[in-house]
Amino acid sequence: MNLSYKALAVICSVAVSFVSGCGSEHTSSYSSDKVPPLFSQGAQQPAAAPQQAEQADFIPASDAACSISFAEAQIGVRGEGVQIQGKSAVISSGGVYSVSGSCSDGKLLISSSEPVSLILSGLTLKSADGAAIECSESAPLMLTISTDNIINGIEATGAVTINGSGSLEISDCGTAISCDVLKLCGAALDIRASGDAIVTGGCVISAAGSAAVRSSGDGIRTDGHLSLTDGTLDITSAQDGIHAVEAVYVSGGALSVTSGGGSSAVKLMRSRTGGHYGRHGGYSTNSSDRFDFSDLVSGDGRPVASKKGIRSDGNIVIGGGTVTVSSADDSISARGSAAFAGGTVKLSTGDDAISALYGVTIDGGTLDVKASYTAIEALNISVSGGSSSLHSFNDGICAAGSIQGADPDITDRYVSISDGTLTINAGGSGISSEGTLAVSGGDITVFSSEDSSGGALAYGDSFAISGGSLAAFGPAEDAMAPTLVTGPCISLYASAQANSTIQLTDSVGTVLLDVTLPEACSCVIISSEALRVGEAYTLLCNGTPLTSVTAADGICGGGPDGRDGGIYNDIDDTSDGIAA
Repeated sequence: MNLSYKALAVICSVAVSFVSGCGSEHTSSYSSDKVPPLFSQGAQQPAAAPQQAEQADFIPASDAACSISFAEAQIGVRGEGVQIQGKSAVISSGGVYSVSGSCSDGKLLISSSEPVSLILSGLTLKSADGAAIECSESAPLMLTISTDNIINGIEATGAVTINGSGSLEISDCGTAISCDVLKLCGAALDIRASGDAIVTGGCVISAAGSAAVRSSGDGIRTDGHLSLTDGTLDITSAQDGIHAVEAVYVSGGALSVTSGGGSSAVKLMRSRTGGHYGRHGGYSTNSSDRFDFSDLVSGDGRPVASKKGIRSDGNIVIGGGTVTVSSADDSISARGSAAFAGGTVKLSTGDDAISALYGVTIDGGTLDVKASYTAIEALNISVSGGSSSLHSFNDGICAAGSIQGADPDITDRYVSISDGTLTINAGGSGISSEGTLAVSGGDITVFSSEDSSGGALAYGDSFAISGGSLAAFGPAEDAMAPTLVTGPCISLYASAQANSTIQLTDSVGTVLLDVTLPEACSCVIISSEALRVGEAYTLLCNGTPLTSVTAADGICGGGPDGRDGGIYNDIDDTSDGIAA
């Protein structure tokens, strides 16, 4: 029997306050009419980007009616529509222009109210006064990149489209590209900026070509949305890799971000009192209960700048492509919700791998969190597909958080898992919910460190299992089993050393579970649709039978019995196996 999360929540709602390792004390009750803002009832796929590249954006400009050739001493012009003003060539009429030559202090100015297309063919142009190419009108500007070109900036009022098969280096600038809408539809860009590299008031669309961005500020900052449908973005930034005010959409292509020196730039530590603190360059924090990158300060009290990988003040949607992030701060951070429906996502961070103010949903693709403080943290977390592997210094999955700036009516915390493959290796609790935890499907394996202040599974209101497979290994102290199970659930107080191989077999020797422990454990909880009432099961460690359990409906085996726990048995840790 597979019950929906909402049905399970109603059945086993128990109002209890709970202190989680990933949040503060909270009393929660589930309200079935609350849905994270990104999603509508019954929606199967996340929303697509509101603006995409059009077919005409990929077609290189050709048949130039006028050519402009820069040199140190003069600017040559063949054709009409261009005036020479000192060191500047001024384009005042729409059309197609070919631009070439070399000048260390020149400028191309565009003042046409009609669309202009530039074919850059062997151009090296730097300006001592701002960007080399400036467009003061809101008419579209297209740059077709032919052969190799070097400039020190593009500044436009309207939309800029870049295509072609050549290369363009933009360097020696504060901001490399500033415009309303930027469409990357071809060419190979090499961008190096001392400030925010790409800044737009509307949106950034990457649909073809490649862009390598190196920035001392943000890599890309847009007041609208960023959409990656194809092509390659490779961003290395001192601060945020991408900061979009409205949303980030990735449906194809390849995105690679290294921000703030990457995840290895942050050193996470545990205090003697059990708290967490960290260091990043000249910044540090010493918290009594938890670490957050934003709490880092310098010796004279200055706060650390945001150094997130992908940041949105709205939603983040990944439905395809490849996303790789190594960040000092959060890897993926949404002030709205974050959705994963496809593609391959690889994250390493000194703080949270995925953080959302409202909800996180995973229903497809591959998610690999290689290093994090907390792997996934949000108000609500839903897993209904995909393959996810999570490694964390603290909690793996955590439904909690202070909801600053959020809708005050949306206060529910829950974790719902209905399908997919999920493996968690956590230094804190593997799965933690301040409200409700529900499992109705999927293949789930959880490892939690013996040094954790919470068990492998932790919840504030209730924990229901109606399907799927769950194997959880963690500390006996604070261990919590389900409060409602629609079948057998084996729960044991038992210890095993790190690197031990744990197996569960039935009466005829069929292996139902086979795992190698990355860390020691003293509590084992196993639930599976393959377990049968009345069947005898044997737990083995490194091939040696340790104890047998006859499955019964509900919790069986003498381990923790729901919220209240069971009777703790002293365990002999002198052997390499498990002593019941």
